Amino acid sequence: MYKKLIIIASVLLVAGGATLTWALDQRRKDREEIADYQSKYTTQADDFVRQYNEWLQMPPQERTELPLLLDEDGKTKTREQLRREQQGRFKANVDKLVSGVVTNPSLADILYGENWRAELSIYKKRQAVNRFALTGSIVCTSTGGVVYAAWLLHVVVRLIVKAASGLKGLVGRSRSADEEDTDKEPEAEGAEDTKP
Repeated sequence: MYKKLIIIASVLLVAGGATLTWALDQRRKDREEIADYQSKYTTQADDFVRQYNEWLQMPPQERTELPLLLDEDGKTKTREQLRREQQGRFKANVDKLVSGVVTNPSLADILYGENWRAELSIYKKRQAVNRFALTGSIVCTSTGGVVYAAWLLHVVVRLIVKAASGLKGLVGRSRSADEEDTDKEPEAEGAEDTKP
């Protein structure tokens, strides 16, 4: 029976430990990626909103002459550049978007791309799976640890009981040997007294 428990505990510990390592690694990677994008794109969203508001204040004729989306060289940005920047802004602000804080909902499609809601849904699902895996791994690891601890406690108690019974037998034998020695000594003394 104990072998089965030890096997189950081992499986729980290995599976829980591996899943815990994976979940924590995913969490760390996500945080590092978000921090990296935040360092690059945090102010870019605010700058874009400011530029957009300034662009809206221009007369319509100037708006057509001066497109909103220009790169550093003053050239119109390519779709690939826009998509890359939108992805970066999305990843930099994903925590705010998950919590429901959107700076300007009407500009969200321009800031984060047209499919930002679908990407946000995918991100939320991935986070839910990660939380579930983290919780499950903690439960598995804890259960395996408790089974091992109970088994070790059982082994220690058995050793103590064996040691105590061994000491009891040793003490019982030494007392009976002492009693036999004391019983033999008076006879020997009495025998010596009768001889003289």
